[in-house]
Order: sequence, then C-alpha cells, then structure tokens
Amino acid sequence: MSSTNQRRATQQVEEPFVYTPDQLAVLVEHASQLERLLILTGVNCAFGPSELGHLRTSHLRVSSQSQSTDGFTKDSQTESFVWFIKSRTGSYGEWILWPETANALRWGVQRAGRLGSQFLACGDNDISLRQPMTGRPTRLFVHMWHRLTRRVHREHPSFPRADIGVLKNVLPTAIRRHYTDDLASTALMYRTPVVDAEPPTIGQEPFARLHNAIKELGNYFKPMLDAARSGPASKV
Repeated sequence: MSSTNQRRATQQVEEPFVYTPDQLAVLVEHASQLERLLILTGVNCAFGPSELGHLRTSHLRVSSQSQSTDGFTKDSQTESFVWFIKSRTGSYGEWILWPETANALRWGVQRAGRLGSQFLACGDNDISLRQPMTGRPTRLFVHMWHRLTRRVHREHPSFPRADIGVLKNVLPTAIRRHYTDDLASTALMYRTPVVDAEPPTIGQEPFARLHNAIKELGNYFKPMLDAARSGPASKV
C-alpha cells in the first residue's frame, strides 16, 4: 500500500461520525427557524454548542444580497461572513456563508434585536442558550437537539442518533475528503492567527482558500441547502 493510500485508510478509520447531506436535509425539514439557524451555522462554520453559544450579532458581516441562491458574486463586499475569536486562545477564524446560512442568520439578527439580545442562539427570554455559570453550560442546546431528533424519529425511526456536537465535524470531514487536512484544521481554528480584539481584513490567507472550498462544497451540501429554502415545518 502506498503512503498516500495508507494515509487515506488511517483517515477513514479515525473519521468521526457525521451526518450526510441527505440526513442534514431531514433534520432541516423538521427544524424550527432557530434550530435551522443552529444547523446551518454549525455546518457552514464548523461550530459546536460552545461556539454557537458565544456567537454574537457583531460577529456577522451579512450582505443585503444573500437572498439569491444562484451563488456568490466575486465582490467581497456583496458576500456574507462570520468571524470569530476563541476567548481562551485568541485564535481567529472566518467563514464565508452559503446564501441559505446568511438568510437564517439575518433572521437571527432580527430576532435578537426584538429580544434585546446580543446573542444569536438565545431563548425567547433573550438569554444565551449557553449557560456558563451552570455545571452543564450547553444543556439547553442538548435539550433543544433532543426535541428536534425526537420529531425526526417519529417519521424516520432508523435515523442515526447523535448529539448536537456532531455538527462541528461535518464541514472539516468534507474538507478532508475533498481537499486537505490543513484546510480542515483552518476550518476548526487550529493553528490559525491569534488576534487581540478586532478581526483582520476578511479574506486573507489561509482563509481565502477556505472560503473557496466552502463555496465549492455548496454543491455537496445541496440537499441540506435545498431543504433550508422551504418554510420550517416546526414552530417549536
């Protein structure tokens, strides 16, 4: 076996479980608007409950043209992004958004504004779903995810069972399969630049390559993105 095949075999063994695009579509079809926001952002930006719970309205650069589903323009001023800085390490990350994700986040910004919250993932009482002062900071995310998956299992009893943390691995796994390990690490904010407060100019390396990969992977995630364009089935 060649070294390349050995590396691929090792990756296959070590890959974590992730939902397929078709399975993600099923989740989106059964999700409320807030749950859709979490799914789309989690997949698009490789976010788990911790990152989703820290995500603020100020972390978004959402263009007014994201309603179009025909693709992205070449002008960065008309594209939409999330930027993020890890509070513990200062590691910086940024992700270009699929139009469907940008639409979900635009709804989230409007909802947060009505509630007077700075957090995208917040309850109707404007409090972040992440509760850092409790023994289980992400328990509200876990409860919400369990409610969603219970609805899915009523119609799809054999649907795979996994927790919300799986969302964080979906994009990096696709990038490893189609691109490189290093680019997957960039998506996860591993070995990325460390910044103090304000983000650098959007689109600098290594993020330009990541943005291109995310745009190209829109075709791979088409079932999920198609499902996101229909109205939410659940009002929960």
